[in-house]
Amino acid sequence: MHSLSKNTPIYAMLMISLLFAAPLSAQDKVRVGLSSVSATNGSIWVAEDKGFV
Repeated sequence: MHSLSKNTPIYAMLMISLLFAAPLSAQDKVRVGLSSVSATNGSIWVAEDKGFV
C-alpha cells in the first residue's frame, strides 16, 4: 500500500481546514515585566531598547 493512499484522509482534512480558516487577531497586548536584574534577562533589555517590547 502506498503511503499517499494511507495518508489521504489526513491530507484532505488539512486542505479543508485551510480553506475554512479565518484570520485571527490578538485581543490584548502582552506585557513583560522583569522581576530581578540579572544577565539572564539581557535579551529582554535589548529587545526593549530596540522597541520590540
